[in-house]
Amino acid sequence: MLPVLLWGFIAYLKTSDKRFKWGIISILVTISLFIMGYLPFFIQARYFYLVYFLSFILGVYLLNEIIQRKNFKNHRKTFLLFIFFFLFVVSPFITLSYNANSYGGIYELSEILRNDYQVQGNIASDSEALTSFYMSYLLDSSYGGYTNTINLDLKLETEGVDYYLVWDTNDNVHLGSYTEIKHIEGMHPRVFKKNDQ
Repeated sequence: MLPVLLWGFIAYLKTSDKRFKWGIISILVTISLFIMGYLPFFIQARYFYLVYFLSFILGVYLLNEIIQRKNFKNHRKTFLLFIFFFLFVVSPFITLSYNANSYGGIYELSEILRNDYQVQGNIASDSEALTSFYMSYLLDSSYGGYTNTINLDLKLETEGVDYYLVWDTNDNVHLGSYTEIKHIEGMHPRVFKKNDQ
């Protein structure tokens, strides 16, 4: 994606054809505005799907212009198009394979907590907010965020937290109104249950 954007910027600077310049700059400005619009927010990969699609359109536009201007023969044109499409198809597959099973074990742990310990309700954690959020989703529970304050017991009580997840296993946690569920060997996190549950 980035090489196509750089290629488009270089082509814009080097060409004198106003129609070609207008086509390139309109796509580049659209991509820039879209990216700047999301900068103040928490950025996720899904926000860049449109940027990826627009850079694909920019690449096709540039390739089409080069093929028309240089008058490529069929085998060169086919080879160039094959490389371009291959690179745009391979990149998402590499990303998918890299992120596959990145939260491995969370589903199994959620099933153990749901079936063996009946964990369900309001959940908070000391860290690992995204993983705790996924676990809460799998437990059909609400996630209240992560908190790790001095008056932790009082804060958990006032926010109505039923279960508290502690990902830092070396930390000594002393909660007066919460009891740790029997620690399962190799299980992360440690789970604390409200005493009146």
